[in-house]
Amino acid sequence: MIDRRASGYLKPLTEDQQAMLGYVIAWAPFGGGDEEILPQFGITPDNFYLRLARILESRSCGGIDFATRNRLREFCAGKLSSFPPNPDRASSIDVRVD
Repeated sequence: MIDRRASGYLKPLTEDQQAMLGYVIAWAPFGGGDEEILPQFGITPDNFYLRLARILESRSCGGIDFATRNRLREFCAGKLSSFPPNPDRASSIDVRVD
């Protein structure tokens, strides 16, 4: 088995992950566009921002400059803190996906 971290191999983002990043980059300046997340991605906004936060924490989030990545991390954290607690949702966003 190849250790991807040791070899420098990074798992590329899926089409869905790329779409999520594109969506939040476009909509973050306007508050996020939460009302369109469920119909467009099939998940609730709280789960969308949780998944996005995980993507942004991964090393495979290439192509996004450091400042944008940090701005989006802060945006996701703010969004997640605005939702009521959900016992079905993981409490930590510091989960690696690479």
